[in-house]
Amino acid sequence: MNAIGLEIKQGKGKRVNNKGQGLSCIEVTSIKFFLSVPEHVRLDIYNTKGNKVSTLINKKMAAGEHVIDFDGEGLPGGGVFLQINCR
Repeated sequence: MNAIGLEIKQGKGKRVNNKGQGLSCIEVTSIKFFLSVPEHVRLDIYNTKGNKVSTLINKKMAAGEHVIDFDGEGLPGGGVFLQINCR
């Protein structure tokens, strides 16, 4: 099994609980993750109704640390959920 580490920071470095909690769309959110081996990564964003609103990544990525910024500007108010899949 391949390991992935995940850390989410929102706005001015405020840490966000990523265990089933939603993210607010108010500020830019940095999504940092680490791949132990090269993987195909798909990172999707869903609204609170379960509709996919964005795919941030859908490509093969090298092993190591990666940081993706998500800007929820233009999305309706409320929260969003992140789903990351590696294969």
